Amino acid sequence: MWLHIDCFSGISGDMTVGALIDLGVPIEFLQEQLSLLGVSGFDVRAERKMVGLFDAAKFHVNEEGSDTPIDAALHSHEGHHSHEHTHSHNHQNEHTHSHEHTHSHEHEHNHDHGHSHDHGHSHDHGHMHRSYRDIRELISGSQLTDGVKKRSLSIFARLAEAEAAVHGMSPQDVAFHEVGAIDSIVDIVGAAIGLEYLGITKLTSSAVPLGEGFVTCQHGRIPIPAPATMELMNGIPVYGSGVRSELVTPTGAAILSALVESFGAIPSMKVRGVGYGAGTKRLPDRPNLLRMILGEPFKASGKADLLQVEVNLDDLVPEILSYTMDKLLALGVRDLWVSPVQMKKGRSGHLLGILCERTLLGSVQDLLFRETSTLGFRYFPVQRKILERELREVQTEYGPLPLKIGRKDGKIMNVAPEFEACKQIALEQNLPLKEIYAAVLSAWKKEPKD
Repeated sequence: MWLHIDCFSGISGDMTVGALIDLGVPIEFLQEQLSLLGVSGFDVRAERKMVGLFDAAKFHVNEEGSDTPIDAALHSHEGHHSHEHTHSHNHQNEHTHSHEHTHSHEHEHNHDHGHSHDHGHSHDHGHMHRSYRDIRELISGSQLTDGVKKRSLSIFARLAEAEAAVHGMSPQDVAFHEVGAIDSIVDIVGAAIGLEYLGITKLTSSAVPLGEGFVTCQHGRIPIPAPATMELMNGIPVYGSGVRSELVTPTGAAILSALVESFGAIPSMKVRGVGYGAGTKRLPDRPNLLRMILGEPFKASGKADLLQVEVNLDDLVPEILSYTMDKLLALGVRDLWVSPVQMKKGRSGHLLGILCERTLLGSVQDLLFRETSTLGFRYFPVQRKILERELREVQTEYGPLPLKIGRKDGKIMNVAPEFEACKQIALEQNLPLKEIYAAVLSAWKKEPKD
């Protein structure tokens, strides 16, 4: 399954878990799996919460024996972001925890998002200072599944790398304050549990809005986004929201940085569900929600937007042109062709045409400038009408061989053997390629049809 994260109001750990619950992850399953961590002193619950016109799930981490969520308890005595000042426990490692101050602020803004994790330090279990090494050992030694461990550890690895970069130290020496609190660990591990429960194999996200302003903590005024958050956003598309509040927490940023494959608009998919995770604080210009869209990839018949790249070549050795085409195919372009053209001043040349996804344009550009003699090329958007495509194997006298089926509105329009597979058999057995093609089509005709 494919999950697209729509961060129109930012992202935090508890909002992530809330959206996964709204998509169908049972809270009882989360409770059962989180117990495998082998850590006591907390329990979790979820509630329905109306945010504007939206019915969303709000995820809470509660101190054991209390009905008050950690984030709510924090709000009740918050003062001026006082929770961040748990960093006063920093001892000699104060500099290593300053990042969490960042977390705390954000998390205090996280109130915006109800980021309970950062607030955990206001409680007994929250006061614990856990090192990156401690957390790795905790997760690795737990009874969680390998998939949950892998995702959780990758998120904490990104957090440690970001903190280390901010403070000029080794990731192995990082000691967490807020992110080491149990509620932060629960948010991160809970997100990994939810992703595995839903069978998520691909994770994408929208660009991420950032808040602005400053927050005051024990060590002075710190800009929003906090330094660790900004370090984690390296390579991620962001934009200024104009909201004077923390929209992205370190935990949320680490989830994006560690797990998301690509960022951009909602991809082409068959939507299977939509989930909303609620925050706590009211934002001035938008609902404080994280939206997740669950779906399956598809290739539907109809229009497909691509780019067509064209380049005129009149002074290139033919062998280099052939080599360049091979490199372009290896790059993943959809199609390419060469046509003879008569260029200015009577020169004979070639027109190289390329059909590719927009995301490949930069790679195509680099390859053309590196491998050919061109000084420039042109490109423009094009649309295609395409059939739904299915790759299927049929049993032939030469063994199983693939063929491609094209459908329109469920009706089979075209069937074609896969060239490369047929070519390999023809070469290995010294047979005419057309005989292999005929064998594949004959086997297809004998199979029961859908």
